[in-house]
Amino acid sequence: MADEKCKDGFIDFDWKSHRETLDDVFFTYQDVIKRRSEQYKDFWQFLERYQQYQRRKGNSEQDGRDKKHGTKRKESSVLELPETFNKRYKFNISLATKDARTLKKLLRSKVDYRGTQRDESNSLTVNDLLEFKTIILYYLDFCQKQKFAKLQKLKSDQASLPISQFRDVIVQHVTDHQVVIVAGDTGCGKSTQIPQYLLSAGFSQISCTQPRRIACISLAKRVSYETLNEYGSDVAYQIRFETSKTRHTKILFLTE
Repeated sequence: MADEKCKDGFIDFDWKSHRETLDDVFFTYQDVIKRRSEQYKDFWQFLERYQQYQRRKGNSEQDGRDKKHGTKRKESSVLELPETFNKRYKFNISLATKDARTLKKLLRSKVDYRGTQRDESNSLTVNDLLEFKTIILYYLDFCQKQKFAKLQKLKSDQASLPISQFRDVIVQHVTDHQVVIVAGDTGCGKSTQIPQYLLSAGFSQISCTQPRRIACISLAKRVSYETLNEYGSDVAYQIRFETSKTRHTKILFLTE
């Protein structure tokens, strides 16, 4: 097995040499991280940084390697909680379909399918897969914290825009009148915030005209980002020969 035991118990494992197996087990098109996606590429970069950090730190945690080295984690007999602290229990996410029994079946079926003879000195074990699963959870937790930090800053920036103090007034006027004129300085938030105000108020057929193609697409992407809908179709654009509109679209930026 291509690993090297470092000080304090951290094992530097060559995951890339088993990438094909790991793809089949953890990165199918039904999994949270899908192979060949941008998130998949980002994970492998994260894995490199994670291992570099562990080498520098000299990690003292055993994680998924405990059983392999003959030590078992002690757990409370009542609540089945660990008696010693481990960061992995702080995760508020889980890969429920990747438990030890399922991983064992996946590993066995892959070997049988390949028709190869298992070489115990150069093959993955269930404990290896459990450790890799923990690294995936570290990555997902890291991404979640990044998103929360961005969301916090985003909401703060939105609240500081000049137009935010008129949010309720604008929504009420649009509800009561067929025509409402809103005037404001450039950058006050007219094009990005008003559509979001109307969307949150229950409007679902919102059109925003723009004079130029680039501005139309850029605004659609910006509002998608601010509404946490980057990978959905609630916010779309439509220009002369191109559109991202679907039947689910609620905000449409268009040049026509």
